[in-house]
Amino acid sequence: MELTAAYAAIANNGQYIEPKLYTIVKDHEGNVILDNTVTESRQVIKPSTAFLLTDAMKDVVQSGTGSSVNFGNMTIAGKTGTTSDYNDVWFSGYTPYYTCSTWTGYDNNTKLRKGEERSLAKKLWRSVMSQIHEGLENRSFSQPADIVTATVCAKSGKLPNDALCGSTLKVEYFTPDTVPTETCDVHYQGTVCAYSAMPAAEGCPFAVTGVLEMAPENERILTGQTNDDGTASNICIHNAEFMAQPGADAVIEQQWLELELRNDQSQYSVKLAALQQQLEDATIAKAEAENRLATAVDETEKAEAQNAVNEADASIASINAQIAQLQAAQNAAVATMAQPESDTGAEG
Repeated sequence: MELTAAYAAIANNGQYIEPKLYTIVKDHEGNVILDNTVTESRQVIKPSTAFLLTDAMKDVVQSGTGSSVNFGNMTIAGKTGTTSDYNDVWFSGYTPYYTCSTWTGYDNNTKLRKGEERSLAKKLWRSVMSQIHEGLENRSFSQPADIVTATVCAKSGKLPNDALCGSTLKVEYFTPDTVPTETCDVHYQGTVCAYSAMPAAEGCPFAVTGVLEMAPENERILTGQTNDDGTASNICIHNAEFMAQPGADAVIEQQWLELELRNDQSQYSVKLAALQQQLEDATIAKAEAENRLATAVDETEKAEAQNAVNEADASIASINAQIAQLQAAQNAAVATMAQPESDTGAEG
């Protein structure tokens, strides 16, 4: 009840309404002996905050962990919930009409098993709410007057750089005081260090012109270099100070070898995937030929089917040999890369 009342407050523009289990109790003559019709309510969050929360939880239902609760063409917002080790699974959600919470779990606190048990809360929610909403037209959640929209870069949440953020634009809701004023700092165009995939320091030997997405999951801070304030540096390590260190040339040479190996690895993956697809096709062709051979009714059909089996075998053997050769070359390249330079003493 408490959880449902809390979500209902969000659905009700931030107004909390005290839950009740009955409205009126009458005696056998129709006299009212208990009257609980008066609603106790209070504003607990701003309408704009409630709307922004609702907008976020619509995403949960449209494309997130709660997508299976959708029914018909009804606007839904909600949130899944799971305690440690899947002992309890929840779904709390609401429409412009009703709020509902469902819980599944065992009274003895047994862990819910994978599959149907862990999705049962959402399944129950959908089953109940779809029946309750039969015959009701779809409506949108009411939008407060102080909510505005702005186009932002979905990667940074900031104002987009028109030249770089074109594929990641997204319209979001804001209150007027929270509309972004800074421009995207995730997308970068300029000189890029090909080795670290970061903006290149002045004088970087790996500098090329390019575009980067500097999202945290895409950054490759390879050395732990930091700024004066202790934060991670957002440029490559190959600055003047680094280049002046003893042994820098040997390190750069080693990094060139590593970069070459990475490029070879990329080409290796493409070639290997192509060969594996050819192997799969040849294996299927052999199986089909063997089926034709097993059902052949005359010598001509048998001969043709046997030739097809032989050709498939030869093709499979050739492809396997190419795969082995490709893998041997890759292993040799990796082994060469792993051998330290004995005469430089440089640290990689």
